[in-house]
Amino acid sequence: MATPNFPKPSEFEADKRVQLVEETGHYIFTDPDDGAEYEYDHAKGAWFPMWNESLVEQQQSIYGTDDAAGASENQNDAKRKSDDLPKRRKANTSIYISGLPLDATEDEVAELFSQCGTIMPDMATNKPRVKLYRDESGAVKGDALVTYYKAPSVQLALDILDDSRFRAADPARIRVQQEDVTLLLDLPEDVRTECEKLGKVTSVKVYDMMNGRFFGGRQVEASIYDGQTRYRSSKDDSKMANAADAEEARMAHYAEWLDSGN
Repeated sequence: MATPNFPKPSEFEADKRVQLVEETGHYIFTDPDDGAEYEYDHAKGAWFPMWNESLVEQQQSIYGTDDAAGASENQNDAKRKSDDLPKRRKANTSIYISGLPLDATEDEVAELFSQCGTIMPDMATNKPRVKLYRDESGAVKGDALVTYYKAPSVQLALDILDDSRFRAADPARIRVQQEDVTLLLDLPEDVRTECEKLGKVTSVKVYDMMNGRFFGGRQVEASIYDGQTRYRSSKDDSKMANAADAEEARMAHYAEWLDSGN
């Protein structure tokens, strides 16, 4: 989906595509190619898609409501109906987003993607379930996972937001996908959530069954566990390497001691 060439604030008055709504004091941009409307957010300095009649009809068909209030009620009821969540998630309702700015926030992602449907609330915080992936230092890596309440919202997000700009002022485009990668990224958290119903969980390690697939630039080699092989994590390999170095240094020191005649 191509992103329009938005005007700058200094060009609003002269641009015929921009209209000031006196009642709200907001500027509305109408794309002449497809009639889509965008509202300018002065606080963020960016344009955001508006609900037009077509999007409203699609959203109503998803939730079976006469207005957007139905989607809000579904979100409020989600926490009370947590027992039903596993059944609802038989269909994949998650999308994987890449190409995000490194200063993006969960709230910013939720605001943009909630325009395509109600985002599943997190059972612990009751906030929209948006996960920004971070490196070991805690810095945002530029990808995220968003989980919707209903599966049709996923297709709506793919149609509207894939290959679009996250911010109007940023030329970089985001990609929105619905692939098995969502399972690989989200599975450890789902396993932890379910297992904590039975007791405290200290660690979750998932050996994924995606043999031959590529993830993070590397090809995955996976097979069914034989029940006997002991696997090592990268941390284990690091510990073994350090132990080997320490042993080598100790032996060298011992050899020097022997040579000294002590």
